[in-house]
Amino acid sequence: MKPSIGRMVIVKGAGAVSNGVDRAPAIITRVWSDGDTKDGPVLINLHVLPDLADARLLGSVRLYDSEAHCEEGDNNAQAFWPERTYHGRDPRPARRRQLTRELAQVATPANAAIIDDVLMEASLRGEDRSSWPADQIAGAAYDALVHISQAITAADSVIDGYLRNRKPVAYTLPLNPVPGLVSVWSRWIARYLLHKDRVGTREETDPVVRDYQEALEIPAAHRGRQVLPGRG
Repeated sequence: MKPSIGRMVIVKGAGAVSNGVDRAPAIITRVWSDGDTKDGPVLINLHVLPDLADARLLGSVRLYDSEAHCEEGDNNAQAFWPERTYHGRDPRPARRRQLTRELAQVATPANAAIIDDVLMEASLRGEDRSSWPADQIAGAAYDALVHISQAITAADSVIDGYLRNRKPVAYTLPLNPVPGLVSVWSRWIARYLLHKDRVGTREETDPVVRDYQEALEIPAAHRGRQVLPGRG
């Protein structure tokens, strides 16, 4: 994340004592380079706002992606981005929150704590994750992305197999652009593959199974006819 004047960070170490705690909020007052903290620390000046104490100024403080990236044993002032949280109502649309939470639950490796759904969404969208501990990003979040990627690859292979073997005329692959219907099929199949180990559901009423079966039945029902407009 690139720092800019007016952004809030957390500072620790020298000059950061805040009512008995060695951390305090601070406002960036100057940025010394155009760097991005994901590539390494960036030097900044700060207006520190300790609890129950006078404000103070700190210059040339190193700003890190997260507290986990700060130098161990360094007593000089160091700053890091605060943990990303939502206060009050989560601004993400309800349906998107629900789907992200579902993905976090089914993609989290066995015997691991379920990934925070906000971290899951940031990972999927390639957004900044500097406010989460590095071990969470490199551990469960990475494993979940691999799991989801494998399900998508498997779903695309099923679809490509149908398109490549379509009679009497096969589709030319790769599709460019990819029709929306193909993207829907891929989501339905991948979602089913991610849920395949769950128990306690009835196939005849399970929407995940229903969508999966429909994704497989549409091509079969239209065998020999053109399913995708303008293709083949």
